[in-house]
Amino acid sequence: MLDPFLRSVTKDSYGPVSVQLPGQPHAVIHKHLDSFSMYGWGKMPDSIARRGQANSLVFAHLNQWVQSPDRWKEFLRSPDALSFRKAASSIPQTSSATTAHISAMLNELSEKVPARTNYLGVIGEDSFKRLNSKEVLSETQFYRGDLQFETPVFPVCEYFQEEKVPVSTVMGRAIWDYSFWRAGQPSQKIPFEIHCHFVLDEKTLSHLQVDSVALPKTASIATLQAGCEWDFPMMELTLTGHPFQRKIGFSEALWITGWKPEKLQELLLRSAWISAIVKAAVSKSHVKLHSVPLRFAETSGKNPEFILVDSLNLEDLVISHQGRVLGSELDEFYARTSWHEAVVYAQKQALQNGFSEWKRFCVEPAPWLDAKVKDGFEHRIVNLAQMILGKPSCS
Repeated sequence: MLDPFLRSVTKDSYGPVSVQLPGQPHAVIHKHLDSFSMYGWGKMPDSIARRGQANSLVFAHLNQWVQSPDRWKEFLRSPDALSFRKAASSIPQTSSATTAHISAMLNELSEKVPARTNYLGVIGEDSFKRLNSKEVLSETQFYRGDLQFETPVFPVCEYFQEEKVPVSTVMGRAIWDYSFWRAGQPSQKIPFEIHCHFVLDEKTLSHLQVDSVALPKTASIATLQAGCEWDFPMMELTLTGHPFQRKIGFSEALWITGWKPEKLQELLLRSAWISAIVKAAVSKSHVKLHSVPLRFAETSGKNPEFILVDSLNLEDLVISHQGRVLGSELDEFYARTSWHEAVVYAQKQALQNGFSEWKRFCVEPAPWLDAKVKDGFEHRIVNLAQMILGKPSCS
């Protein structure tokens, strides 16, 4: 029952199964695995114990938060939501008639929550195994019961076909050709992610673009410093098909999609609301949310809408506890290796000469993690997952 299309586009971190239920949309079941990938490189050699379980549970937990009317009602009355609104009102407004007032649009969108996502629920291990043996999953096997950390569960996602972005050559360089978006393709993923930053650490600040939003009237890009925290997120757009996470400005996003400015602003403000409630959900466990990337699809038809797609995975979030960012120990380990030096060199070559087979410049394979680093990361990812789920931590 494996979908051939999904086999070709899904990354190593997932093992998808698709199923069509009577009267239901085509669904995809993602089984989160213990293997992990470095962005732009792919699967690494190590297997992280219980990584897939932790990712799956947090993914389900946060998607239930953004879909819950009760959670949204509680959040909209909270001091966090008030601070969020006040921070948004300090963003400078232009005199353009095509740009809606940010505060007014935020209030309007707050009446249209909860957010719609392609997350449909969770299924148990037995149901997933039956799917792998090509048996039909009945509607009654979907459930939204209490999540038990000891029981593996797997997120179920509505299926949205993701168009493969064609690669063209201009003046000898490989480029992604997004012109197919202007043709109005139906029900497809939007070709950029929206990164919502609440904490500006050194890494975020070094890649920040002038086109980021949410700067208050008294701030400027030149005066920003690492350690700044925001009640309303700074937002950046990143091309999803780019191996090095290239940032784009709002003008380029409009060119790629053919949208009007009001539509892009609506999507940005929807993202801001979603990131704010995710921040509130995470902070209940004394975990700090630095940033979160959000991915959307746009449905077809007379009344198209935005749907949050495959977002809120634990390792998508940039989170910290007691000043330590999850995954920083892995970055520090790889940064000390000769393999990392080869990757940096290969990336520079790719930017100059095109992206085809850029990894061939790395002669040596990706290294195995040091045992101490691996054990520490395995402990931390399970510990933080338990904290976010409101369960006792291991530490």
